[in-house]
Amino acid sequence: MPRRKAAEGKNKPPPQHGQPRWTGPAALAAAAPDPKTEMFAALQLEHDGRPRPPARNRRDRVRLWALGAALVLLAMAFALPWLPLAPSDATPIDPDEKDAFSRAVRGASPAAWREFLERYPQGQFEQEAQRFYELARERSDFQAARSEDRIGGWSRFLELHPASTYRTYVEQRLEQLRAERARQPAPDPFRSAALAYSAASQANTEAAWRDFLAQHRDNAYSFAAYNNLGALLYGESDFAAAHDAFASAARLAPDNPRVQYNLGNTLLALGRIEQAQEAYQAALALDPAYAAAQEALEQASATRFTGRLMWDGEPVAGAEVEVLPDGAVRGRPALAARSDANGRFRLPELAPGEYTVRARMQRGELVLSGAQSLVVRGQWTPLLMELQQRIEPAPAPEPQAGEPATVLAWSPVEGADHYIIDLYDFGFIGGPSQVQSVFQQQVEDPQLRLRRELAPGHEYRWRVRAYRGSNLIGISGSILLRTRRAGEPVAAPGRAGADG
Repeated sequence: MPRRKAAEGKNKPPPQHGQPRWTGPAALAAAAPDPKTEMFAALQLEHDGRPRPPARNRRDRVRLWALGAALVLLAMAFALPWLPLAPSDATPIDPDEKDAFSRAVRGASPAAWREFLERYPQGQFEQEAQRFYELARERSDFQAARSEDRIGGWSRFLELHPASTYRTYVEQRLEQLRAERARQPAPDPFRSAALAYSAASQANTEAAWRDFLAQHRDNAYSFAAYNNLGALLYGESDFAAAHDAFASAARLAPDNPRVQYNLGNTLLALGRIEQAQEAYQAALALDPAYAAAQEALEQASATRFTGRLMWDGEPVAGAEVEVLPDGAVRGRPALAARSDANGRFRLPELAPGEYTVRARMQRGELVLSGAQSLVVRGQWTPLLMELQQRIEPAPAPEPQAGEPATVLAWSPVEGADHYIIDLYDFGFIGGPSQVQSVFQQQVEDPQLRLRRELAPGHEYRWRVRAYRGSNLIGISGSILLRTRRAGEPVAAPGRAGADG
């Protein structure tokens, strides 16, 4: 009986809605509340009750990805220029320049770096070499100043290298030397100036006199030092600097006639005629028997025209200078003079007008000449004339087989390293002139073989200019070259007539 009841209870269907559950012992145990389950349920309810951010849709995610990519690209654009990346088209290093740079590094002297910079002025190591050159020069000047160990040497070093790494040491050494000098008895200034003047006189260089004047200014020897310095500068044709030196000497010794005479010479060379006359008059007032000042005053009173002759950068001495009024160039010269050892010449006063100045000099077989127009307007007029050697046409060599038949040849110019030839076409012989430039060509030898066809029956003229570097040292007149018409007999090749 009990087993039937258990079976009945076991097989009893679950209660329907509204019917009470079966409340057996097992069901009661299962229906008892579990504390852990209740706690998790409370946490879940609390979590579910919190406010959540709205869910992002696909468009928002795409915008976020685009913004991130833009930020990455912007960071790369700023970072790439600073990355040490070698360009793909980097210039290869010249092995010769690299070897020369290594030798200069081993030499570590100003001369070695100077030689490298002169050999490779725009090389790949120019900046490094310039920096090393400055460091080597600074080190060399420091060693020289330390070997001398004098106030003047250290002061010059600071003037040359104001931002030197040795500045602290140099300033400390200067303070020590000045303190030692302050403890010593004061030397006799006249005796020290006399010794310094004697040393400068023995050297007799611009640097020696300037060094003396920097240390002994405005003393009994200063005017003589300024006068000697001006004489050196005048001999080097640096008339502006010479005038400053003589002016300082005249300020210290206004009663010295020789200083006034020297000052007048520099003023005359600078073209300041009236001031030169005043200086000569001051010299004669101090010494009326000063014959050189009297002669210079007469020449300055009559001079309104001075000039200088040069050839290849050097003064031309002993050249004959002629001045002719325009329209009478081939006539008798109006005035004539001769250049001195420095190439300078002076002529008496010229009436206002237009003139032609011709100069000529013969030195062995070398003939230098030149001509230049001059306009005089009632005041002193300077002139610098460059003379050139006259180039004459020469017989052309016989053409070889297969070579061009027209050869232009001229007399060689001593010292010329290249020639420039201009060829002009004047049109048909006897017809209207139609001048046009055919070509301009540079050659190294005194001949040119024409490798182009010239128009038959035309009149050509060619001119040669000889150069040494950039200096024009030779020039020819207009040389005639005529081509034959069809059917005319063939003339001797290379024959050309000169027409100045």
